[in-house]
Parts: sequence; structure tokens; C-alpha cells
Amino acid sequence: MAAVQSYRQLVALRFVVGILEAGFAPGVLLILSSWYKREEQSKRFAVYISAAILSGAFGGLLAGSITKNLEGAHGIRGWRWLFIVEGVATAGWACVARFLLLDFPLTSKYLSEDERHLASARLLVNEGTRASDEIRLGALQALKRSMTDWRVWLFTAGYMVIVGSSTLSYFYPTLVEGLGYKSYEAQYMVCSALPWRTED
Repeated sequence: MAAVQSYRQLVALRFVVGILEAGFAPGVLLILSSWYKREEQSKRFAVYISAAILSGAFGGLLAGSITKNLEGAHGIRGWRWLFIVEGVATAGWACVARFLLLDFPLTSKYLSEDERHLASARLLVNEGTRASDEIRLGALQALKRSMTDWRVWLFTAGYMVIVGSSTLSYFYPTLVEGLGYKSYEAQYMVCSALPWRTED
């Protein structure tokens, strides 16, 4: 995205990035839920969500430092450096994560045969709580049942409100810049991790 030459290119690339990263959050929850029992999942989910919140708290500090200190370096604007630095860091971690992330319990190559069976057996305890006479639904039946359940729609609406309101944080630097701060100062001002002193 650092190489874009127009606003339309930026919007188009951001749309593509959005499509590519759309599965990240559900994927994290899927991996966590495939390794931990139901009663263990909430703490792990809380750590994951907290990490996202902390990244927002310190993201402005990082963005401000990059845009201020790399402005004009090698003839490249600071906002372009922001995309370069964060893109390289993300790509680097993606390469490392390939070797750190475990697969599902029964297919993980990093565990021994006994460890795989133990990890899988832990999760089967949850299956024991299921009623023995429960009817198993096909894919279309399950889809129909979920689409007609008011609770699904209620949770979907609540989730969309939460996600929709969290996207406002992407526009905070632009809003703060409208108050008269320079671009890098606007990044610092949206950093909730820093204590701000006001003039008397």
C-alpha cells in the first residue's frame, strides 16, 4: 500500500486487505476452541481480545514515531514508511507463525502420538455433556434453524455494533488532525497509553 499513487488505488488495496484478513479473528477463535475445553476458553478469548485493545492503545505511539522519524528518509513520505514498516513486520511474523502455530490436536506434527490423543481426549469430555437423544442436523437444516432463531440475529446485531464502533478508532488520527495537530502529532494524540498534560 506504500506504493499507491491515488486515493482510488488506496481504497481498492485496502478492500483487498480487508478480504484477506477477514478470516483472522474467527480463525484465532477456532484454533483456541479446538485446543481448550469450554470452561477454559473464556480466559483465552479474553487474553486475545485484550491484546487487540492493547495494540490499539500503543498503535498511535508506534505510528507517530514512524511517521515523524522516517519522514523523507530515502525520499519516501512518512505515511508510506508506516505501511512499509508495519507490512514487513506483519509478513515477518507470518513466516515465524507458520512454525509456531499448532494445527488441530489430532493432526499436529509437533506433538507425539500420545500427546495428540491426550489433547483430543480432553475435548471429548465436552461432548459427554451432549444429550444422547439429540438429533443431528444436516448442513441445510442447521442453516435454516440458525437463520430462523431470533437469538442468532440478536447476537449478530450486538456483534456488528461492537465491531462497527471499534472501526471508529481507524479515523481518530484524521479527526485529531482536524483539530490542528500535525500528522505525527495526531498519531501521538490518539495513543491512549500515554498520559496527556493540558496547559493551564
